[in-house]
Amino acid sequence: MLPLPQLETPHKCAFDVPLAHGKSIRTAGVKPEQQVAAANFQHVAASRNFTVGPMPIQLFIDTFMPMNSTTGDRSRLLSNRYAFRSVPAHAESAAEIYVPLISALNKQTTHRSRCPGFVFDDTAARSKHPRRLGYMKPHICCYSTSNAHVARSADKESRSDLGYAELFFEVKADPMYDFYTDPPQDATVEARAAHSLETPFDSIDGTYSAAAREAVRALGQHVAYATEIFARQFRVFLFSVSMSGSRARLIRWDRSGCVVSESFDIREQPEILCEFLWRFSQGSHASRGHDVTAEPALLDEEIIFHTLVREQTGFQLGVQDAELDAAVLRHYTPGKVWAVHVLTQDAVGEEPRAMRYIISRPVVSPVSLDGHATRGYWAVEISTRRVVFLKDTWRHRAPTLEGDTLRTLAAAGVRNIPSVVAHADVPHRLPPYGRELIREDFQTTRTDGFPSQPWVCRGGLNALHIRRRSHYRLVLATVGYDLSSMQSSSELLHAGYDVFTAMQDALTKGSRVHRDISVGNIVLVREGDQAVRKGYLIDWEYSCKADEGGVACNEDRVGTWLFMSIKTLARRHIGKHTFQDDTESLLYVILYCALLWLPHNLSKDELTNAVYEMFERSTTYGGRKCGGDGKAMNAATREFTDYIRFRSGVIQRWLDAFMNFHAPDPEDEASKGKWNNPGHLDGFWFDFLKTETLDIDDRVDNERRIPAYPPRLLLDLSASSGSTTSVSSDSAGGPVDAEPPDADPAVILGRRSRSEDRNPSVTSHPAKRARAAPAPKDPSGPTEPPSLRRSTRPRKRPDRGVPSTEANGAGRPPLREADAAKVSLGTRAAPTSR
Repeated sequence: MLPLPQLETPHKCAFDVPLAHGKSIRTAGVKPEQQVAAANFQHVAASRNFTVGPMPIQLFIDTFMPMNSTTGDRSRLLSNRYAFRSVPAHAESAAEIYVPLISALNKQTTHRSRCPGFVFDDTAARSKHPRRLGYMKPHICCYSTSNAHVARSADKESRSDLGYAELFFEVKADPMYDFYTDPPQDATVEARAAHSLETPFDSIDGTYSAAAREAVRALGQHVAYATEIFARQFRVFLFSVSMSGSRARLIRWDRSGCVVSESFDIREQPEILCEFLWRFSQGSHASRGHDVTAEPALLDEEIIFHTLVREQTGFQLGVQDAELDAAVLRHYTPGKVWAVHVLTQDAVGEEPRAMRYIISRPVVSPVSLDGHATRGYWAVEISTRRVVFLKDTWRHRAPTLEGDTLRTLAAAGVRNIPSVVAHADVPHRLPPYGRELIREDFQTTRTDGFPSQPWVCRGGLNALHIRRRSHYRLVLATVGYDLSSMQSSSELLHAGYDVFTAMQDALTKGSRVHRDISVGNIVLVREGDQAVRKGYLIDWEYSCKADEGGVACNEDRVGTWLFMSIKTLARRHIGKHTFQDDTESLLYVILYCALLWLPHNLSKDELTNAVYEMFERSTTYGGRKCGGDGKAMNAATREFTDYIRFRSGVIQRWLDAFMNFHAPDPEDEASKGKWNNPGHLDGFWFDFLKTETLDIDDRVDNERRIPAYPPRLLLDLSASSGSTTSVSSDSAGGPVDAEPPDADPAVILGRRSRSEDRNPSVTSHPAKRARAAPAPKDPSGPTEPPSLRRSTRPRKRPDRGVPSTEANGAGRPPLREADAAKVSLGTRAAPTSR
């Protein structure tokens, strides 16, 4: 059965989509300014695992931009003869390439042009700091003639240029800056497979040339531009052009990665670029990569959306007037309101119909190119006039859809999970269809379909492992705010208990473990006149079936890095995920929230270090990202938490008790064995909430520094090639093995081939060889988990007096010199009154 044809009907695409609150919309793109240097290197490192090429250029054009009914009529196409002769083969600056290139691209006569209906613009000049990372924009952006004036009228600090871009050119002054290299034209299939796609930059004593550094920087920016365009539009895929002097490569991006074409010279072969741009101009919105199931909302729909979202925000947060106006802007940007559609069926065998949902500003925006790219919205279901939550994501292939999992758990009686309104994969176009839909009718990635092709250069690897992803939408009736919005110790512990209840129910009633307990996956919802919001456990996509003991059936490692258990972070694979791993993650979630949003005695620097050591630090051994040393050290000796002083003694007592259950002191007989007994933990928590007096308004926003230095360039990969690890995007939220960006260029530039990455003995750089060396074997054996019993080393605890009520550093007692190097963590006695 053939896929459904694209309907050539008028359609307005969704452009310049707002980013989630807190993401910069004026300067630094989708990353805070302090993190853009790290992000640039991370983009390059990550691209190693998702780039496929070099695809023969004519095959690229025929595969991704095939001929249609209009491309055969060339009457409006300008002649390609000498089209780009004004573009120099190489130059001293990028401007010497892209200025004449723009002129050539925009050349037209009364009836003919290179790319009818589109214009090419110098966007690099429309930046306040054109050479500064985070402020840079593509050298050339292509806009439809109807959108060009909007992009041009935006001020230099705006990022709307990328919100309207149809495709873009990234330009380097000379062919030597090309990060990729093609094999010889007469290379055999075996020779191509052994060839490394990456240019083998040479070094002298480990020092790399300015050309090599420029190539890395340019590639990082190229990935960053594609990432931001995806974030600012509703897209299935995107095209770009990488120029190195007069040599060009076409690139197609999607949520699995990118396919890179062979290089060609636009001076010598102008017909190639001209043909691509002609076909691009003659295609539909969908053929240019747009998701046509999203479109601008009607004016009356925007009014309805604003009214209902304002009511729901006021109810959930208990705010009004100016405070309410500010809170509504987390979900609503005036004039930026869209309609998206979700398929649903009233009965099996019936024609699917599309439910219309109105959205505006997301609460979550994607900050990376490949992966789930999840966006979450408060949405209004037009047919019922109710506020719901809409999750838009690119799921990997799984035996069960998340919506089906939630409905199964709900039918089994699992409490404190969201209820499903509708869910379905996203089709290429909306109904009517006139027949049953097939897989090709839905939006999926295509990059994953090419790694085994004979033209692919794999650098000696047997295969490139790139996941196929499908576009999926899930609508939930449960609407609230994630746990970072907690207002008190009471909300934190009550919501935590609600989530623990959901975890237990899922195991005992549904034989399932969640495997991704995190701050973002716990939602606080106000129901009725309750003073304390209820906690719901969301995002069950990574969950899997488990046996009676709570051991997962799947062996892959998943989760959000900051909150993963010691065992799952270990350098060696130690058994399957368990219910106890989820419980440990919940403990870290509560500790993390207490550190960031409850009063304590840590200074800004101490808090920054504590969060880094306990939650963010990571390294890589044998291609596996690992960590948890701070958590393991704290479990054994309370290296950090012995020195914390919370103002709330209740929080302190809960944390002390749960940490003792998790890793009891050898002399604490009462706590031993309790961690593996969920019933005991449930009973303790239930009684604790009944008997303790909890603060109901003690939230503070503790300050910590945002690291301005990048992590080691290759050590923050979520999954190395061939790995089954899947780490949530939050994992990139902090520094890992930090060092100045120029400290070790060999990490990126020193790699001669992908095969060399797998064998540290073949590299000549000692620093890289040392990092790549396998970890020493542990005599305890590969399957024994690290000991979580506390050390018997004598340890002097500080007195836990009543400190000042001033938070985040004020009123701290002086530390011993030996303790000053540690993170000064501690506790505070309970206040005398609520």
